[in-house]
Order: sequence, then structure tokens, then C-alpha cells
Amino acid sequence: MLLSKIHSEPDEIQAALAALGLTSDPIWNAIKGGLLARDSCTENDPPFFPGIFQWGRTVRILREETAPLGWSRSDEGNFCTAVEPEGKFAIAVASGCENTGCKPPASPTTRRRKGPSTADAVNTNAQLSLFPEPAPAISASKSDRATWILLFYRDREEVRAELSLPDSIGDDGHIDGWRERIILGALPLDGNIIPVAPDFGPDPIIDVRRRA
Repeated sequence: MLLSKIHSEPDEIQAALAALGLTSDPIWNAIKGGLLARDSCTENDPPFFPGIFQWGRTVRILREETAPLGWSRSDEGNFCTAVEPEGKFAIAVASGCENTGCKPPASPTTRRRKGPSTADAVNTNAQLSLFPEPAPAISASKSDRATWILLFYRDREEVRAELSLPDSIGDDGHIDGWRERIILGALPLDGNIIPVAPDFGPDPIIDVRRRA
């Protein structure tokens, strides 16, 4: 088994993200937005809703934050990702176990089992790792697109995150192997999370006319 390439020091993290055309700001803004969405839920929401709401809002803000950089969205097969401009790789979002964002020897897994679309993406990553040189022609086809996972984990004191490239998924449906990990660190949960500006869309123009 190939050892994971780990980026955990500040300069390593910055360089690894830059290689993907990113900085840490869009990623942490997405994570913060997901946290705020989850924290807006109450006991009157269905028990499964807070997790779904957090995931969905994280995906949405990640897409909004990367759109000015030329990224696009893909929902092919209900597998929701943000896709970099040339279509060579994409980012999906998932919750992870308590090892998320921790340095080796700790290695994370996804918190919940994943479906066929995620398994296909991981298997594609494993195949691409055998042929690391880029193809001569740029293609946006999902069949030759690497998929990174923005993995997050929250406990009582902090939220930890990493942007990692999976290459193995177990028989139980949990991603359990990583070709590369960009360990983004931790955000203390001290009540000082700054809300990301909400997007309410354009102001509607309502034409009110007296009925004849």
C-alpha cells in the first residue's frame, strides 16, 4: 500500500492548496456556513435534518466561494461536487470520524457509509494514481476526474477539517484510505464564528395593479 502524502505545516498546506488553485478561505467559509446552518436547527426539526442541512449548506457555500475562480457545480448521479475550471478534479463534502484533521499515525474514515457514486469516484482515484501524468488532452469527463473530499469533524471544543484524496473504500462503505491529505487544522468553537453573508437572491420587483 502506498503511503499517504501529508501536508500539515502552514507552508505545506498553502503550497498544496495553491497547486489546486485554492486558498484556505473558501474552504473555511464553507465549513463555518455549515456549522451555522446546523446550529440554527431546533428540537422541532426532524432528528436527521441538522446533519443534512450542515452538509448541504457546506456544499452550497463551497460552490459559491469557488465560482468566482471559474469553478462549476456537478450533481451527476446525485453526487454533488464543485469542479475546478479544467474539469480535472472536483471536491465533494463529507463528515468524518474523530481522526479527521489529525496528524499521522491517526487516519480518518468517513463517518457514514457512502453510496455507489462515491465508491465509483474513489475507484477512479485509485485508477488515476496508477497513471499520475496528465493526459495530453484536457477532458471534463467524470470518468477521468479525480475527486477530493472536504472532510470535517466537530466535537464540543472545535471543528477539524482536511481536504484529502481518497483511494480506498472498505466493504462497509466507509472511505478508509487516502493518497494525499491536506490537514487544514482546527477552528475553536468559542462563539466567535463570523456568519457568511447569506445570499437571498435578487430583490423581486412586484407590480401591484388595481383590479378593474
